[in-house]
Amino acid sequence: MNFYDGAEIHRVLIADEVRTRAFRDSLRAAVTRGAVVADVGAGSGILSLFAAQAGASRVYAIERAPGATAIARQAIADNGYQGIVHVIEADAESAVLPEPADVIVSEWLGCYGVDENMLAPVLTMRDRWLKPGGTMIPSVVTAWLAPARHDAGVEARQFHDRPYGLNLSSLAPFVPDEAVWLPAGVQPTDLCSPPQPLWTVDCATMSAADARTPYAAELTFTLTRDGVNGVVAWFSAEMPGADVLSNGPGEAPTHWGQLFFPIFNATAAQPGETLQIGFHNVPWGSLGSQHIWASRVGDSPREVHDTRRTGRWAPPWRVYQQQGAAVPDRQ
Repeated sequence: MNFYDGAEIHRVLIADEVRTRAFRDSLRAAVTRGAVVADVGAGSGILSLFAAQAGASRVYAIERAPGATAIARQAIADNGYQGIVHVIEADAESAVLPEPADVIVSEWLGCYGVDENMLAPVLTMRDRWLKPGGTMIPSVVTAWLAPARHDAGVEARQFHDRPYGLNLSSLAPFVPDEAVWLPAGVQPTDLCSPPQPLWTVDCATMSAADARTPYAAELTFTLTRDGVNGVVAWFSAEMPGADVLSNGPGEAPTHWGQLFFPIFNATAAQPGETLQIGFHNVPWGSLGSQHIWASRVGDSPREVHDTRRTGRWAPPWRVYQQQGAAVPDRQ
C-alpha cells in the first residue's frame, strides 16, 4: 500500500493551514480564467480543486497512488468539478497529458525542501508539459541551516558519554548517525548563530538531472552563544503572487516541523568561535534522502555523521517525542 493511499495523511496535510492556504493563495494569483493546470502528486486533489475555483478551464491531477486517486475523484465529484478536473493515475515522469499546461503546481516539499526526493519528477513534468513562460508553484525554494541547542541533542548524547563509567550506547534514543525530526521545531532563542542558506532551487531553470544528484554545502558560522549540540534545517519557498511559505524558527507551526542533526564536538564552543559545517543531501529513491553532516570547531578534528551507516530501510530519522530520561551520574 502506498503511503498516500489512506485518508489520514491527507487530513494532516489539509489541516496544515499555513501550507494549504499558501498554495491556495498562489493558485488564485497565478491561474487566469481559462488556464490549463497540472497538479503533480495531486494526493487528495485539494490543489486541483483550488485551481478549478481560481478559474482554470482544465486541471490534470496526476497521482500514482490508487487510494489517493480514489479520494481525489470523490472530492472532485462532491464539489461538482468532474468536467474541469481530470485525474490521471500515473507516475509524473510517464504521465501523458492531452495538452500543455500554463501552470504546474506540486507540493513536493520536505522538511528542508529537497529531502523527500520528489523534485526531479516535477521538473521532468515541467520539461515535457509546461508552456514556454508558464508558472511553477512553488517557484524558488531555499534550504537553510543554523547551529542550535535543543533537548533532542541532549538526548542524542546522554547515553554516549559513558554514564556510570559504562558503555550504554545501545540504549541511546538516537544513534550518532540518525537525524531527529522535531515536529514542533526549534525556537529562535535556540539558535546559536544566524542561519545561512545551504542552496537554492529555481524550479524554472534547474534540470531534472541535477535534482537527482547530491546537494552539498560547506558553511562557517560564528557562534553567538554556547551549548551547540546540533544543526537544524528548514526551507523557505517563494509562492508566485503570495507570501513566502516557510517552516523556519519563529514561523507559524506546520506539519513539516524541522530536522535536527546532532553533533557532539561543539557543546563547549564559546561565543565568537567558528563552527564549520559540511552538509550533504543524498537522494535515496522512494525513501527520500540520506543525510551526511560534519562539524569542526576551529582547527579540531572533524566529526562526521552519515545516515547510510545505520542500515535501516526506513526514513533516516527518528521522531523526537520529549520522553528521554536524564542520566545524572557520568562518573
